[in-house]
Amino acid sequence: MNLKQKLTYMLIGSLFTLAGYFLASLANNQPPNAQDNTNKVFEKIVCKELVVVNDKGERGVWLFASEEGGWLSIDNTKEKRMIMSMRPGLLGNGFFSIYNKKGQEFASLSYHNEVGGMLELSTPPFTRGAVLFTDKHGGALGLFNKEEKIVAGMAAGRDGHGGVLELHNKNKTVVIDLRADAEGSGVIKTRKVGTWKTH
Repeated sequence: MNLKQKLTYMLIGSLFTLAGYFLASLANNQPPNAQDNTNKVFEKIVCKELVVVNDKGERGVWLFASEEGGWLSIDNTKEKRMIMSMRPGLLGNGFFSIYNKKGQEFASLSYHNEVGGMLELSTPPFTRGAVLFTDKHGGALGLFNKEEKIVAGMAAGRDGHGGVLELHNKNKTVVIDLRADAEGSGVIKTRKVGTWKTH
């Protein structure tokens, strides 16, 4: 076999090799068929931010991490606003909030190191309307006016005798005290000009 024949065979072999690569690349660039769009299971996904959108590309769920910890936001895709969120609280505990149509927080659920679980209800733009919480003595409920001053409170008595109901004046001073005593009787006290009177 002379040199010319060898070069011819080498050229033909090179052409077949190039054709194989070209056909393989075309097959890999084809759009996925229905069988490729199956659910896949991943053992672990690491990312800084995860956004879930609807068919229109509008954000419905937003999951990300800040310096304080993880955040989860549930959005109203129609009105383009957040309606619920879970995030770290100021004291490093969990915090769950619900927002009105103006994006103002009107309900929050959290854990406080000193009192335990706490539920706060607000009437925007007021910061606080009612607070329900628990401590080592039991449950408690506080009601506030539009100046955020407490006007009434109900709680488990610290002496263990029963419940306590207190009414406050505009200066946050208790003026009526209703509670159970050690004998199991009800006691009503009223305050007038700084002096208590028992009924």
